[in-house]
Amino acid sequence: MRKSNLNGKWAVPLLRCSTVEQQDTSIDDQHGSIAKFAEDYGMILSDVPIRMAGKSGSIKKNLEGMVNEVIERKQSGERIDVLVFFEQSRFGRAGPLHFGKMAEKLADAEIELAETDGYMEDAGSRTFQRLIKAQFACEQAKSISLASARGSQFSLQQGRRGHATRAPYGTDKLYMNSMGEPKCIFRRATDGTRYQLDPSTGKIIETYESGVRGYRKSSLEIDTLTIGDPKHREVVCRIYRLKLENGHGPYLIARMLNDEGIPSPTGKKWLPQSIKEILNNEVYTGFAYANQYGGAIYFNHAQDMPIPVGHSGGKIVRGIRPEEYWHRVEYPEFIDFLPADLRSAAIEMHAVRRGRIKDGYIQKPNKKNGRRVYLLSGILTEKTTGKEMKAVNSGANKRIYYKVKGIAPTSKDSLLRRRIPSALVEKAVLDEIESLLCSLSNLKSLIVEEIKKQEDASRSEHGELERLESEQQKLKKKYALQMNQLGGSMDDLVQESLDQTQRQLQSIDDRINQIAIGHRLTESEINEIADGVIEDLRPLLDELSGTGDVGLRKIVEAFVGSAVVDLVEGKVDFEFIIPNEVLMQRYRSRGPASSPGPASGCQALYRKPITLSTRAVLIPDKCRGRCWDPFVAQGCQKCHRKPRAA
Repeated sequence: MRKSNLNGKWAVPLLRCSTVEQQDTSIDDQHGSIAKFAEDYGMILSDVPIRMAGKSGSIKKNLEGMVNEVIERKQSGERIDVLVFFEQSRFGRAGPLHFGKMAEKLADAEIELAETDGYMEDAGSRTFQRLIKAQFACEQAKSISLASARGSQFSLQQGRRGHATRAPYGTDKLYMNSMGEPKCIFRRATDGTRYQLDPSTGKIIETYESGVRGYRKSSLEIDTLTIGDPKHREVVCRIYRLKLENGHGPYLIARMLNDEGIPSPTGKKWLPQSIKEILNNEVYTGFAYANQYGGAIYFNHAQDMPIPVGHSGGKIVRGIRPEEYWHRVEYPEFIDFLPADLRSAAIEMHAVRRGRIKDGYIQKPNKKNGRRVYLLSGILTEKTTGKEMKAVNSGANKRIYYKVKGIAPTSKDSLLRRRIPSALVEKAVLDEIESLLCSLSNLKSLIVEEIKKQEDASRSEHGELERLESEQQKLKKKYALQMNQLGGSMDDLVQESLDQTQRQLQSIDDRINQIAIGHRLTESEINEIADGVIEDLRPLLDELSGTGDVGLRKIVEAFVGSAVVDLVEGKVDFEFIIPNEVLMQRYRSRGPASSPGPASGCQALYRKPITLSTRAVLIPDKCRGRCWDPFVAQGCQKCHRKPRAA
């Protein structure tokens, strides 16, 4: 074992690859190298790594999500001293500035970084080396993107590939040799299974389960589209008929298909967007346009030479591109895909749409990946399904409502389509938070009582710690076996078992970390922590009146423990809490001399937030007039509020 400042530290492996197909090789290779590195440096390696299969290192939110996950695991009581990765590009390719930001965020949580390729003991040299490597990784990503976009465009112009990387619903990929002779057909089933078919007989040559790398064509081979599964073709024709002859919209068409149990292209229920994609796809009329839609970080396809996207901020820039970049691809076989009467009507419908979008529309990404995040979007959850609620515009005034996210339209789920007026619930939430902040001094007794309860809960029974550690080891072995089963046809069931095992592990970890070893808080220390918490929360009252949408969102994220929408009863139940981060900050500020127990135990003692209050908000059948008035901060001195007893 090498003598190092990493000796004896607890490490979590970071395993990342850009495509799902790489996970069978790249992920295991990285894990093996990291395990050897941990052994050489005398680190204790976690059995539960951070896995990021199919996650691009150039997209900042991927890395930010990973960093947040590591920090949350530590704050939940898991012992994490080091995040170890294979080499710099595995950690991310968004450049040195973003790398530095993420490294500093981890450092604030007392988590170090270590790479297997050339780890340096000297902190200054290590930082300098990583920043240089981060820049090289970013430039490498841009170089790969440029070469890929250029090669893909030339292949398109030379007729060696079709307009779509993935075959649209009702079509298959046809692969041919350089002479144009058919080699095989590649079909994707709705359950994710892919089949390699004989082009002359249609018989299955080979089957690829979901997550397994499929057929890869050589540079000289040609790929195009051919008519696919007859049943899927019938569904496409029916969608066009319902639209063009019956005048039905995407929502109604999706509901009809769902009620009949017809699976969507992904095997799930149909969504209006899925119907729109089929109705807007011109391939069913005998031709289609490549490069019509852009979704890139660095370069977009263009004639002869790719065009730089510009400063994307490490986010994908999506949108419809101007007509000058479109490239028309002919598919003679598809002229008869739709019945003649439908085809002529479809061509007319598509021409109208092309005229509407020919100037292009590129949606530049903002801080939340191109979407505005409203005060309660993603925080509200629906009671029966557990799904998040998202904000939508509706009505002539384009007012904001919250609705259940990702619910496929069916006649059976009409209640789940109910919309909640945003202003009503947002005012109630901010009003309650302001009221709580105005009565902080009177809440001290509640905070003290809760800390005492958590102190009592941390005491263990005789032999409990040994039993829990034994059970923990068994579950870790079980988890490792389940991880090895991923990538097969039973991925959904395996993932469900993984989630259950992880919940059991988390529960045991929580209890182990609750068992106090060493110092117990005295009455005066508990009061000191409570006073410190109140002191930290007071400045937030001024922010309620002086901050913008982003600031208010952060305050709501901190104070709202849960927000459950009951669409049957017509109400929203809110739970308001003192954030865990505020408690932990005050506990740590007392210094190491006051807490001689192990780090994991210290982190877990007060990991649970303290519930301050609950509130139910009734959802009106209609929201008019004052119902839509925005929240206005009242303040504590001249408002109607009265300090509340705990």
